[in-house]
Amino acid sequence: MVDKQEKRGFGKDRPTLYTIRCKTDSGGEDLISFQSMDKGIMMKKGDAVAFGFRKRSKGIFRKEWTGEWENKPTIFQNLKLNHYWHV
Repeated sequence: MVDKQEKRGFGKDRPTLYTIRCKTDSGGEDLISFQSMDKGIMMKKGDAVAFGFRKRSKGIFRKEWTGEWENKPTIFQNLKLNHYWHV
């Protein structure tokens, strides 16, 4: 659930920085930041959102999962609008 969101643009040909403070299902809070070239990402306070993260792997030719996840999301989904964006 989005509690507070901030969007900063650095110019026409530069990515937009999104910073979102979310309330989690367990009652805690999480701060997620990501950059995207897509200027049409929509969210507002109270929207239910979901994020997709890639697995962190090691190795060049044979990838092995380290048991960790990347810090930056690859997919942002607004469940209230039923729409998602690749970031």
